[in-house]
Amino acid sequence: MSYSTRFFTPEDFPKLHAAFLEAFADYSLNILMSREQFAVRFRDKLGLQETYSPGVFYQGRLVAFIFSAVAEYQGSLTAYNGGTGVIPEHRGQKLVDAMYDLMLPKLEADGVERCVLEVLTDNPKALRAYQRVGFEKGDFLRCFKLQELPTKYERTLENVDIHTKASPNWELYSQWSAAQATFQDQWSRLPGNPHEEILEATWQGQTAGVAVYQPHIGRISALAVAPECRGEGIGAALVDEMVKRAAQPNLTVINVREEAEGLRSFFARLNFANQINQYEMVYQLPGNR
Repeated sequence: MSYSTRFFTPEDFPKLHAAFLEAFADYSLNILMSREQFAVRFRDKLGLQETYSPGVFYQGRLVAFIFSAVAEYQGSLTAYNGGTGVIPEHRGQKLVDAMYDLMLPKLEADGVERCVLEVLTDNPKALRAYQRVGFEKGDFLRCFKLQELPTKYERTLENVDIHTKASPNWELYSQWSAAQATFQDQWSRLPGNPHEEILEATWQGQTAGVAVYQPHIGRISALAVAPECRGEGIGAALVDEMVKRAAQPNLTVINVREEAEGLRSFFARLNFANQINQYEMVYQLPGNR
């Protein structure tokens, strides 16, 4: 087969949606989404940058893609792979390798220091494909989904107020993190997404906690409580409020690092089930180490 590889342009966006649906039609998770939902996820949440996102074409048809965004992450300029797909009849042709062959020299020339992605732990084919490119396994990440809030759980004191915050204090919130977020949910990236809602908790006259979530899909992007206010049930009350407000009350939270034992225990107490797991994988660009 004769393939051509190039970076996307904004005019390609409708093709990206169609190829995404085709590539993941046989996926173990349900990822069916409208074009509007696709735009919310990849343009608004990921911050898709077409100039760093390669695709493979066969007879003019898009058959493989990588959706990328470049930003600071953990102190390094990082290219994040927010989605890779190959439509079924073109798998086994090392198209992921071909896309990275195109992408890596551009990233290196532009000063990018490393590439990062997440891959399901039970997807050995994808793991091997990324390892072949040069990626190495990093942190183990757990993903959770709320089953149903328990009838009894630790609640806040009566004088806690939870309200929507129009002018968030991102600098303050970022100081409360109990665990390091992955690329998409860094505090520095959350203000850029118009679909995130911010709930702030105040207690005894001070800002005590915050939740950042996407109410249209019930996904928690960030949850943090001021260290001096922990143990008072403020985090549980924020979750309770998100359940009431979200269109999808079975809230989800993705990519909690394995070493974040306190955060994992918190979600377990509130009846969040660990449904899937991922590896964060990292490739260090040789020329920019």
